[in-house]
Amino acid sequence: MRYIFIFFLNIYYFSFTSAHAQEVITQPRLMLYAGPLYKDFIGCLNCDQYNFISVWNNYSPYGWDNTYTKYSHFYTYRQEHGIYSACDPYATHPPRIVDKENKIYGYLNISKTRHDSVCYPNAMKVVCEKLTEICDHEKPFS
Repeated sequence: MRYIFIFFLNIYYFSFTSAHAQEVITQPRLMLYAGPLYKDFIGCLNCDQYNFISVWNNYSPYGWDNTYTKYSHFYTYRQEHGIYSACDPYATHPPRIVDKENKIYGYLNISKTRHDSVCYPNAMKVVCEKLTEICDHEKPFS
């Protein structure tokens, strides 16, 4: 009886693991493009933290928390004001989130009223929290 239970437990575990792996494999990479005509690549939003182009990699020039922030690819697009800024809730052309087929998934912007922003209610909560933290840190001291 014990062996039967272990057998079914292993089947359940491996079916869950393979389903999760398949989901990760089939999930499209979400890339960030910014600037005029969205030609500046500024990182991968859902790549793992060890990927060189990931925004979560602190040792990459694409990383949001790297130690050389003024020289990172994202620095220009996290200014407090500007039409291309992710930190300006009124920006008209914030960074765009797209997949490899150029399908638009939304915009990297702190606006809570813009329906296609990562900070819109029920959007990308983790990304919004990190972006808001970065934008608050970039504000000059009063």
